[in-house]
Amino acid sequence: MHPEQSRPSFKFNTMKRVFPIITVILLLTAGCTQKSKEMSENPFFSEYSTPFQVPPFEQIRNEHFKPAIEEGIARQKTEIEEIANNPEDPTFENTLEALDRSGELLNWVQYVFENLQSANTNSELQSIAEEMGVTLNRTGFSPNIKERRDFSCAIFDQQGEMIAQAAHIPVHLGSMPMSVKSAMHSMSWEDGDMVILNDPFKGGTHLPDITIVAPVFAGRKLPSFYVANRAHHADVGGMSSGSMPLSHSIFQEGIIIPPLKIVERGSIDRKLLSFFLNNVRTPAEREGDFAAQIMANMTGVRRTQELIERYGLEMVDFYANNLIDYAERITRKTIETIPDGRYEFEDFMDDDGLGDERIKIKVILTVRGDETVLDFSDSHKQVNGSINAVYAITLSAVLYVFRSLIEEEIPTNAGCLRPVTIVTKKGSIVDASFPAAVAGGNVETSQRIVDVVLGALFKAVPEKISAASQGTMNNITIGGIDDRNGQPFTYYETLGGGMGATAKGDGETAEERS
Repeated sequence: MHPEQSRPSFKFNTMKRVFPIITVILLLTAGCTQKSKEMSENPFFSEYSTPFQVPPFEQIRNEHFKPAIEEGIARQKTEIEEIANNPEDPTFENTLEALDRSGELLNWVQYVFENLQSANTNSELQSIAEEMGVTLNRTGFSPNIKERRDFSCAIFDQQGEMIAQAAHIPVHLGSMPMSVKSAMHSMSWEDGDMVILNDPFKGGTHLPDITIVAPVFAGRKLPSFYVANRAHHADVGGMSSGSMPLSHSIFQEGIIIPPLKIVERGSIDRKLLSFFLNNVRTPAEREGDFAAQIMANMTGVRRTQELIERYGLEMVDFYANNLIDYAERITRKTIETIPDGRYEFEDFMDDDGLGDERIKIKVILTVRGDETVLDFSDSHKQVNGSINAVYAITLSAVLYVFRSLIEEEIPTNAGCLRPVTIVTKKGSIVDASFPAAVAGGNVETSQRIVDVVLGALFKAVPEKISAASQGTMNNITIGGIDDRNGQPFTYYETLGGGMGATAKGDGETAEERS
């Protein structure tokens, strides 16, 4: 019997099931196109590439729908032998019918829809983090926030895993999930709460980097998501202006803030704020920057709730998890390009600021298939000076290196670290124990950890690794008493440095960018 006689209602039945989904795809395509103008131009439907730029629908139909359909034909060859073989090149309409007969059409439509929705969700979440950063930048009080832009913003899932971030400071973003988890597990949450902390031994980096975390509620008893930002404050007390001293204990570096509610059900805890401001040299500037951080989180909470209202919690949650899984797949694919083996490298800090002993940082990097282990156990024990790095800094440095190896445009999130295992020895220069001095570990030792990991990878994939860069942030802190008003002042700055050459060209000359 002729196919049209055996299935007379094909067009009606198929379109009745598919038309609403196709309509959503078309609408979503238009929305993604508008939102993705500045995103990557990577291929839209490759096996490992989530779409970040949505081409016109005709281009998608011609370049991607038909190949996807033809793949469906190949999988169901026995059922659609007649159409697959005669004619040689099936028409688009016949192929649709073949897929419908084989039960593949709705699977195909779902595949297209999910890829489009993943792109849209990623774009939306990144936009939220970016808008948080714009709010923080424009409402910040200090030059460190308004001009140096020494801050970072990100969005986290219910478990505290990073989903999306703005393109801000790598050492902040790699370590911030540990602060978010410390805040999550330290107290119960209500709508309108915000938690503040800067403790380097609870996910922080050094005391000037202060994190504020806010929950996003969406009909559940517990928060469905979290938003957070971290900003470098030009002074948080301690033995010298700028809170970056040549110290031998964290107690000399400034006020240590454990996870505490700075905002409770929408109201700022003025007593806690006053206690903090009474322990810093520039309280008016600090209060202004705190207000900016709180406003940034309010923006993030509001935009995330709007996203949930628009698409539904289950869908946002589903695609947020998909983005993490996708980043993991791409990272594993990248690691697979590194030859299996064991690669070692070591380098030294000149001294710890208080003595003249060289401080060794060593890594043994082992690659097996799509996973890697980085063992820093043979690094120097923690030192008296303030160049000790806490574990969160080492984690950030490793994330930065492996993310830089990935050529595809992917979201930087928790998935990037799933194939990576980091081994350290507690009480070492790369995993300091309380109460070690850590002010310089964030800005100096972090650079050398990056250099050491790149050095090990150079032995495996030299064509992908740059020569050593400057390896320091050139920190400058200035402070004193303003003769005009008798009030303390502080200022913090870093100076740019050169970047090593690669197989593709010369490196960057020393320059400062803001």
